[in-house]
Amino acid sequence: GAGGGDRGGGGVAAPADEDYEPPAVTLIELDEDMLEKMKGGEVVIKGDDGDEAVLCTSDATYAIKKVDSTNTMWVLRPGERETLFHGSKGEVARVAAHAKSHLELVETEPRLERLRELLLEHLYTGPDEEPAAGGLIGRAALAQRVQASDSQLARALVRMGAFELDG
Repeated sequence: GAGGGDRGGGGVAAPADEDYEPPAVTLIELDEDMLEKMKGGEVVIKGDDGDEAVLCTSDATYAIKKVDSTNTMWVLRPGERETLFHGSKGEVARVAAHAKSHLELVETEPRLERLRELLLEHLYTGPDEEPAAGGLIGRAALAQRVQASDSQLARALVRMGAFELDG
């Protein structure tokens, strides 16, 4: 049968099957607004090799921070009858996965260094001059490579006096 007593005054007790090792997962802490944006496909994670990835919405940029925990977090499935845990109130649940850390989003300034580099690499010098070796770069390519939301990128381009030729 399912075993294990209550550990530390509440929560989850020892598994009935001591050989079972639930898979590790990565959890992310979200507020309701961000959850709705994720469900609606309104977020994108940006970063090249060697970058710290950021999450961008249409109007903000968030650093993705790993938060370690001294306690293991268990993802439970209520009511299933395999690899059972008994909680302090007698409920039974199956452990689906575990995590020793989670990710949190911290709003941050856009990372615009790459924007300056890309614009200089693809500099337009006028109609009588040959384009730079890499050719010109469009807004869509900038949006993919620059770690900033669409509105932050648009404001930065205006501040820099950049424009899209034949766009």
